[in-house]
Amino acid sequence: MGKQILIVDDNAINRKLLRVVLSNAGYEILEAETAEQALYLIRARLPLLVLMDYRLPGMDGVELTRLIKSDSKLSSLPVIIVTASAMKTDRERITLQSGCDAYFSKPIDVKELVESVKGFIGPA
Repeated sequence: MGKQILIVDDNAINRKLLRVVLSNAGYEILEAETAEQALYLIRARLPLLVLMDYRLPGMDGVELTRLIKSDSKLSSLPVIIVTASAMKTDRERITLQSGCDAYFSKPIDVKELVESVKGFIGPA
C-alpha cells in the first residue's frame, strides 16, 4: 500500500485535479466531500496527510482541522488547507484559527503543492 493522502473538498472538479496531480506523483488518494466523511476516513484509514478545502458544507475546514489537532491520536497528522480566500490576512487568520500545517490558495501551483506534500510525508 502506498502513502495515502485524504483530499477533502465538496467540489468534484477540485478533487479530481488534486487526485490526478498527487496520484501522478505516486500517492494513493482517499476522497471526502464533507468534514464528517473526512473524519470517518481519517479514523478508519489513517492517511499520512490531509488536503482540506476551507469552505465545506456543514463543518468547515478550520473546524475540522481544530478537531484533528485536538485529538491526541491525530494531532501529528499534517493538514494543508486549500482555499480560494487568497488575501494575506485570510492566510494568517485561517492558519491561526485552524492550527493547520500549511496553506495554499487557489488556483494551486501544482509543483509547489507536490513539493510541500513531499516535505511532510516524503516521496511516494
